[in-house]
Amino acid sequence: MLDNIRAIAALLVVFYHYAIFFFIAQPFCATLSCSPPLEEVADWPFVQVLSASPFDLGQFAVGFFFFLSGFLLPGLRERYPTRPTFLRNRFFRLWPVYATGLLINLLFIKGASLYYDIDFPHTGHHVMASLLCLRPFLDYPYITGVVWTFEIEVFFILFCVLLYSRLKPLSPYLLYVQLAFFAIPYLFQQIFSFDDSPFIFQLLVFLTTKMKFMALIFMGTYLSAFLQKRLPPLRLFWSLGFLLTLFVGESYLLLGEISFSRYLLSYGLSTVIFFLLLLFAPQKGFFLSKKSSFLSFIAEISFPLYLVHAVPGYVIAYLLHSQGLSIFMGLVLGVLLTFPLAILLHALIEKPFRNCPAPL
Repeated sequence: MLDNIRAIAALLVVFYHYAIFFFIAQPFCATLSCSPPLEEVADWPFVQVLSASPFDLGQFAVGFFFFLSGFLLPGLRERYPTRPTFLRNRFFRLWPVYATGLLINLLFIKGASLYYDIDFPHTGHHVMASLLCLRPFLDYPYITGVVWTFEIEVFFILFCVLLYSRLKPLSPYLLYVQLAFFAIPYLFQQIFSFDDSPFIFQLLVFLTTKMKFMALIFMGTYLSAFLQKRLPPLRLFWSLGFLLTLFVGESYLLLGEISFSRYLLSYGLSTVIFFLLLLFAPQKGFFLSKKSSFLSFIAEISFPLYLVHAVPGYVIAYLLHSQGLSIFMGLVLGVLLTFPLAILLHALIEKPFRNCPAPL
């Protein structure tokens, strides 16, 4: 079932970025792709409807990935019982694919800059900061846009390494640390100014604005422990209640009223569906609990697909549109191109490093 959920979430993210986000965030997509924006898009009626929607399909789908990251943590903790083995596994499992995916995106951006005779927008320092996941701390803009969830994943891994001895019993201490990691930076932000220390300021901003997603990740962890009969129902109930309260409270403090409502609806719906699926669907013979070769394949390439599905496809769409093709046909061809790219990235980088003996 986990593979099926991962695959459907990946397909929803791709659909969202091509059928919704590309139109409602046109200037941002054009900047990422180093291409001229489509000025007329903002006036299209369906774009105005999408922009005003109280539900965000992208947030809904991303919620599943956060839950899955946490849900898999207890198994990883058992398979890699020490900090070094856990860290090596996560490094070889994620970073080579991420680095190669970033390179692919940069090649497409460079091609677009040459085609449109626009200066290449990224410096060596910018690329290195993105490569090392230091971008948000150094106030650099996104290169690909989609990697914000990967940056949170990296922070989650470092969080786990720091508190490794506390992960196995799922101590309530984790919940209090989660609260402290948000509350302390938030209070510092309200009291002090860090104009002369941009790195520290960006670090605090990142901790404050991203820690709410750690609550979602740990919700998946506690659900996994419960299903493995390592957590009593009452402790699961109050732990999830604490984490949900923390997520809602952090979102309320950091977001405007409209954004908060969208968060609540989108992430709330993904929370309900994920927990219902994992708790009840296997016993009821729900179709997502059955193995599907297509969904298994999408799940297998989901990480490479996540890395290369946006900017390369956007560049192709803009380029074809500049040659007279409709933007809709350009987007279709662009997204179709990203699947072979993801398959190659999986076959040539992800699979060999996943099977490499070094992380073991």
